[in-house]
This record gives sequence, C-alpha cells and structure tokens, in this order.
Amino acid sequence: MSGLSIIYMNFDRANAQAEELSCLARDLRSINGDYEDCLLRIRAYWTGDNSKAFLEKADSVKNKVDKTASKADSAAQTISDIAEQTKNAELEAMELL
Repeated sequence: MSGLSIIYMNFDRANAQAEELSCLARDLRSINGDYEDCLLRIRAYWTGDNSKAFLEKADSVKNKVDKTASKADSAAQTISDIAEQTKNAELEAMELL
C-alpha cells in the first residue's frame, strides 16, 4: 500500500470516528428531548416535597447529559480538525521527498 493510500485511509478512519461521536451527541440530545417531555408531564401531575426533590435531581441529570453531548460534539470537531491538519502535513511532507 502506498504512502498516499495510508494517509487517506487514516484520514477517513479519523473522520468516521468523529462522525460516530457526532451521532452519539445527536442521540443524547434526542433522548434528552424525550426526557424533558417526560419531566414536563411529571411536573404537571406530581406535586409536593418529594416531587420537587426528584425534579431538581432530574434537571441536574438532564443538564449533565446536555453537557456530555456538547463535549462529544467538541471532541468530534477536534478529531476532524486534527485529521485534516495531519493529512495536509503528511501530503506536504511527501511532496518534499
């Protein structure tokens, strides 16, 4: 396998991994949306001290899931950026040889 093929294979592999992370982030956001709908129904039908404590904890979990999704998106973008930079550097190095 030529050096050029390896460069593009590694680039494609890194981008595929970045896309998997992006898909996971989208899935987390989708689940979080369903979770929020559920919490809205709970707020409407359950009152009292226990419901307040539960909903505070549930909101905390929802916020953590949202932050995790954002971090996954950020990691995916970083992977894509580094893959592009690495590919360009390797192609440039091949031209110098």
